[in-house]
Amino acid sequence: MRLKLLKIGARLRLTARKVWLSFSEAYPYASDIVQILANLKQHPAWSPPG
Repeated sequence: MRLKLLKIGARLRLTARKVWLSFSEAYPYASDIVQILANLKQHPAWSPPG
């Protein structure tokens, strides 16, 4: 799995409030990465105070 993640051809764009990750349409594991990121968003390791 680690080698598959290291060989991603993706574009990363950063704005003041968002991080955009764009995959090639031919990348076969894009849906897996999307699911992993959705799970991380639901269960963050650190939550801001307040």
